[in-house]
Formats: sequence, structure tokens, C-alpha cells
Amino acid sequence: MKKLLAIVLCLGLMLSLVACDNDEKTAAPKDDVQTSQNDDSAESKVESSVVSNVESSVEEETAKFSRGKIVGNVYSSDYSGIKFTKPISWDYASDDDIVELLGGVIGQDTLDELIAAGSGYDMMAADGVGNSVIVGYENLAASNAKSMSEQEYIELVASSLTSMGYTAKNSTSAILSGYTYMKQELTLSANGVTVTQAIYARKIGDYMSFAILSTSESSVAALEAMF
Repeated sequence: MKKLLAIVLCLGLMLSLVACDNDEKTAAPKDDVQTSQNDDSAESKVESSVVSNVESSVEEETAKFSRGKIVGNVYSSDYSGIKFTKPISWDYASDDDIVELLGGVIGQDTLDELIAAGSGYDMMAADGVGNSVIVGYENLAASNAKSMSEQEYIELVASSLTSMGYTAKNSTSAILSGYTYMKQELTLSANGVTVTQAIYARKIGDYMSFAILSTSESSVAALEAMF
């Protein structure tokens, strides 16, 4: 599991930077409340046009957040509808592993508290040789970023990673478990190895559902097929 922590450590730091940047960029003066409400309405229309499931946008806006569950090899989330089946040779990270990665103190912080306070990984799985999958949620209300769209979120993530040396491709969309997510694929080459990381985002109410797929030896499409 230490290999898994090393693979995704930079992404843990990156998401912390995203949360800090949200605090600086999204705070609006009281005079702009009506404008922010109008922006939220417009973004809700955009969201409903790209989500391919049969649930209504009203149901997504009012859904109460809850963490997903792992049963056997399958992780599933009632909140986002995401379902991921890991290969037998992969391992799921424990809550303590994820808490440690995100900077919490094991025994004092719980994963639920970290997600409620801002950004947190709900599930991490990896094969220990360069392939990993993360599913997480960012509490936009806690980050003062309720009006942020999927596209803005993806662009902010890409900006953070390109500053670390990653090369970004054009953003696009992808289907995970039957739901449409904004997608940003990036690559990083070092010591003769090229790592591909794809970031996925879909807004649900006050939360941003995100996934991070990383590989150094197969295609991102092969990881997407596990959803």
C-alpha cells in the first residue's frame, strides 16, 4: 500500500491547492449575490444537459451525500451512482491509508470528516505497479465554490498539474458507470517512464464527484472499462 500512497501523493497535494484556490477566487461581495444565483442556475442547466442518466436534475440537487461502500471486489456509491469493480490482483486502500495520505491524523480524523470539511478520497485501488483508480468528492460549499462548474474544476486541476510538469491534452467527456463526466487527460515523463493521469468531474448538488485514473503501462480506456 505504500506504493499506492507514493503514486497518488502529488494528487493529494494538488487537490489541497485546488481547495485553497477556490477560497481565494470564489468569494463574492454581498452585492453580487443575485449574480451568483443566476450563475448557479445557468450551470445547473449545463449539468442536466451532459448527465446521461435518467435521474432528474432536481433529484441530483437534493440528494443527501453519503459515502460509497466496498463489498468484495466492488465499490459502489448510491450518491453518485458510480460502480467500480477491481481486478482480483488489485488492492483497496483502507480508510486509515487514505486519511494518512490526505494529511489527517489516524485515530483523530475520520474520512467522513475530511470529506465534509473539503476534499476527500472515498475509494482508492491500485495494483502496486503503476495503475490506480481514485473516486472522491469535494464539498464545494465548504470550499466556498458552490458556483464552480465541471469545466472550471477540470481547468483548475489541469493548471495545478501542468505547473508540476504535466502536459495536458484537450478536455473532453467520458462515461463512467453510465454517467457523463468532464475529462482532462495529462501525461508526465520522468526517468524513462510516462505516466498518464485522467481527471474526471461531475457536479452533484453542493459536491463535485471526481475520479482520478492513473497508469504507466496500459491505457486509460482500460481503466474506464472497470466502471
